[in-house]
Amino acid sequence: MRLLPLLVVAVSPFALNSCKKGEPVPKLIKDELVKVGYDYQVKGSIHNPSKSAMKDVKVRYLVWRKFKGVKDDRWGEITERTGGEVTAQINYLPAGETVEFTAIGSERVPTYVDTVPDPLQAEIEAKWAD
Repeated sequence: MRLLPLLVVAVSPFALNSCKKGEPVPKLIKDELVKVGYDYQVKGSIHNPSKSAMKDVKVRYLVWRKFKGVKDDRWGEITERTGGEVTAQINYLPAGETVEFTAIGSERVPTYVDTVPDPLQAEIEAKWAD
């Protein structure tokens, strides 16, 4: 059985690293925080600039990173526990292609009156398909 390397990338607006294979990592083209009813989602697109396809691409955000682990009745137990985590799972990302995604929470990611969410910062995990 052949093991595939796992790529883990913390994406910041400043730089992207390359993976062990010497090829570029997936690149976020855009991401946007969207209010849907009383909850948040993140919509965006991701590009695979490498010559190899990727699989099991996971894009993760913590909308309320600043409240994760903070016990406060204003934010609630779900936000305290999850930090407002939203994720998108992309099963297959072909080489040189861009796909759109919607990252949603497995639990509520509520909006709060007079409180601004954290700036978006994605964490990306992926495996090489070949």
